Amino acid sequence: MVLSHAVVTSHELTRMPPVASVIALVLSEAERHGFEIMQAVQGRARGSAILGPGTLYRTLQEMRRMGIVERGDRRPVAELDGEDRQYYRLTPLGRRVAAGEVAVGSHHSDTPNGAPTP
Repeated sequence: MVLSHAVVTSHELTRMPPVASVIALVLSEAERHGFEIMQAVQGRARGSAILGPGTLYRTLQEMRRMGIVERGDRRPVAELDGEDRQYYRLTPLGRRVAAGEVAVGSHHSDTPNGAPTP
């Protein structure tokens, strides 16, 4: 179930894990599948944090529920891309999160665990 953008409260958004803002930032660059998102987030963290698949997919599920991301329809080359691979893209609310107009998590940070970057 995806909530309407109008019913998502700022309190709900601040309860999201800080990694949600980094995922939104990564998705603002391009529609991506899970493994691509994980690699891009870890690249931004410069090795200071590891984003595992459990955290990634739980966060994506919550971001979908809140209307920040949605499933995309990008399919590069069919032979190189599994049919069950899910792509994600930002919604209009997600673009606002990525632009920093809407704060997500208790700390707005570049790293998945909320720690400041060196």
